[in-house]
Amino acid sequence: MLEASLVLGAVLSVGLAVLLGTMLTAPVMIMLAVGALLLGLVVSVPTGFWYHVVLYRIVSAKITVPRKVTRGERPCRPSR
Repeated sequence: MLEASLVLGAVLSVGLAVLLGTMLTAPVMIMLAVGALLLGLVVSVPTGFWYHVVLYRIVSAKITVPRKVTRGERPCRPSR
């Protein structure tokens, strides 16, 4: 029974892929791809920002976080 349901699912998936491939034109697929790209950017950029904010807060509570080194400055080398 499990094998039959897996085969049926595979056949239906292939049939759906063929059906969508014939129905969707190139401009529609391009618009879907651009939409997926924009959705990914809208979700991932704020998520990445807040991840780093939370990470900084957690790490700074445990140790002193070194300041950012700007151009022209030499980074501090640890004493030996």
